[in-house]
Amino acid sequence: MQTKELKMAGIGFAVFVVVGFFLVGSGKESAEDKATSQMFQANAMLRSYAMKKCQLKIKPVLNLKRTIGAPDSNVPGDEPEQVVLTWNGDGSKGYKEMVCSFKTGKGVYSLVIDGETLIPESTEVVEEKGEEADAPQVSSDNDPASATD
Repeated sequence: MQTKELKMAGIGFAVFVVVGFFLVGSGKESAEDKATSQMFQANAMLRSYAMKKCQLKIKPVLNLKRTIGAPDSNVPGDEPEQVVLTWNGDGSKGYKEMVCSFKTGKGVYSLVIDGETLIPESTEVVEEKGEEADAPQVSSDNDPASATD
């Protein structure tokens, strides 16, 4: 009786393994899926880095001891390497609205808090030395046809 149950368990396990190999083998990502995934990952890295750099510029202005929360809005800029972050507050933390613009290679190039421009867009702000190494590199080539397997 136990040998019959053991055989059935072995056959069930073998079927499970075969079905698993089939599912894994047939689930290959297309080049377009890979390109889309890479684009989302690059955008997430860029936004995270922009948030870190914007917070470093905002903290001394508002005299904050700890970091501010995540922005209420992450809007991509006009270019792939650009992000505009917006925080909306109730005034209790020292601001009602903050808008910080960041661009790879340029850093924070615009900071507006409650309508007051603290870093005007025309000002050339260059990232400090050593920051280029940890900055995310975003490719402006988002053509899925050019992605490789």
